Parts: sequence; C-alpha cells; structure tokens
Amino acid sequence: DELARKVQEAVQGKLAPYVGDITTTAKLLEFLERDEEPMRWFRIGGYARAAYIAYLAAKLGRDPSETRRVLVKYGARIVGMIDQTRLTLDTFIDELLGDAEAAVQANSKQPGQ
Repeated sequence: DELARKVQEAVQGKLAPYVGDITTTAKLLEFLERDEEPMRWFRIGGYARAAYIAYLAAKLGRDPSETRRVLVKYGARIVGMIDQTRLTLDTFIDELLGDAEAAVQANSKQPGQ
C-alpha cells in the first residue's frame, strides 16, 4: 500500500535517526534533558517538559538536586509559561519535584507495579 510505504519511509528517514536508540527510561530522560533537534526546548511547552523530566528522574531514583540543576538550566523556557503571580521558578520546581516524587510513590503502590 502506497500510504503505508510513505509512512514507513518517513518514520525510518526522519524519526528513527533521532529516537531509534531510546529504548529505556534513562535514555528517554537523557533525550528530554538535551536541547537538540528534534526536541528543542523552545518548541515544546517548558512546564510540560519539566514535568516529564521530573517524573522520569524521580522514577529512576535520581537525586532531586540533580534534576533541579537541569531544570534551572532551562528556567527561561519554563518561567514564561507559569503563573508568575503565584509561582517563581524556584517554587515551581520545588512543587514539581514534590509532585513527581508523590506520583512515583503512588504508582509504586498500584497492583501489578
């Protein structure tokens, strides 16, 4: 089928070179932490990307101070997307790290986890 061939070519030629080696949670975290094509920080909502990073890092047991260091590095991409009347970058990151840890703990208590 022509459509299937075109999709396969697009995936193999354009997507696979960037994400083909992302086979573990740790590799996904490393990928999200970089500011490289095709996932530049300015293209992806900074607060959402920060949440993905915080959750994956907590899931992997990374020290929150290391995750904080990564997130602060991209602070300019995050701060413009948060309610600055309620949160600073520091308070946003603090809450995010706490929420990520709570989510990991809650998921670990789910049956079958």
